[in-house]
Amino acid sequence: MLFLQEQYEYLAAGFSDRCFYEVQQFENQELVVKLLDSVQGKKCIVIGSLTAPLEQSLTLLLLLHALIQGKASSVTLYAPYLGYQRQDLYNVGLSHGFVWADALLLSTGVCRVVTIEAHNYDQLLQATVPVLVQTSEQLFIHDMARYVSLGFTFVYPDAGAIKRSTWIYDFFPHVSYGFFLKKRNFQELTMHDFQGKIGKKVMVYDDILDSGQTLIQTCMALKLMGVEEIVIFVTHAFFHGVAWNDLWALGVKVLFCTNSTPPAHQINHERIHVKSITPLIKNIVDLTL
Repeated sequence: MLFLQEQYEYLAAGFSDRCFYEVQQFENQELVVKLLDSVQGKKCIVIGSLTAPLEQSLTLLLLLHALIQGKASSVTLYAPYLGYQRQDLYNVGLSHGFVWADALLLSTGVCRVVTIEAHNYDQLLQATVPVLVQTSEQLFIHDMARYVSLGFTFVYPDAGAIKRSTWIYDFFPHVSYGFFLKKRNFQELTMHDFQGKIGKKVMVYDDILDSGQTLIQTCMALKLMGVEEIVIFVTHAFFHGVAWNDLWALGVKVLFCTNSTPPAHQINHERIHVKSITPLIKNIVDLTL
């Protein structure tokens, strides 16, 4: 049985056999999730995400819990963008997003989580709820191969991006690449000490475009190095604010992303090509239901 959170309704077109639920509220604004079909003994998948706003995350947790309480035989959360992975360090007196999220998911009884291109694999290895990570290889590899044939090499904004994209090296082992050392000081971001060897035409890969600052700083540094053509591949694109529009003036010809986030699904720009994650979801649905 397949359930979709409201923000992911645009993915419903790829699936004919889906189920529904209602979100209700008491007068004091407390939420209640009501299942409209019996799930007893059934395998269930929920497409949703622990992302802002807070009510969206709370609704997801209540839905997962309702499915378990309804005696579903198994419940899988398919979170295209999992959320709460951006905080890398554990500091005393500071909350830690993914530890918190993992504890909440565990409390619902969900059996496993599936996500695309995790931001921090090391965190996921410590998760209490099992997490399966899909790569965006199936969505990007054809276009990447076309640019490789045109002489493009790979660039990563930082060493973390390399760790998240070993599938690129596995598929293109003979294509040279390079990466920057990234330094963040409060709100100031700088790229320095480039490592590796690249040509005049490059593909930049990263997992997240939030406001676009990391990619802007990367492209500015590449322009100073004499790079003439830039193509960007990014898995999760939020397009917050307007700063990301500066990319076009920095030599970026085209940007590829997936529709793993509602803003990416809604974007309409001649230089932005959005790839559907439906094939990745279908892989999990076929294996689970």
